[in-house]
Amino acid sequence: MRYENRVKLTIRTPSSDPDNEYEEETTDWIEAHVTGVSSQVNINVFGSYKSDAAAIHLKCHYSGVQNVLINGVARKPQAVINARQNTVLVVQGV
Repeated sequence: MRYENRVKLTIRTPSSDPDNEYEEETTDWIEAHVTGVSSQVNINVFGSYKSDAAAIHLKCHYSGVQNVLINGVARKPQAVINARQNTVLVVQGV
């Protein structure tokens, strides 16, 4: 799989500061592979998503993802799937 796209993630982590419960951090540009999500996958696996949904494949394991910045637009992931040391984020149309 070729990782030809670049995305930025906003990740929420627990804070060591007693006044703030969480800290949000924005990553540098991360290599990603963006694919469409077929309507069959939408119905059987993820529930009801628009047909213009996109799956963003990342090489590493990421947790606490709040937003994905792709093509200059911030999107909130609808599903975050971690498998085989990779992460797949499903977002509405990009």
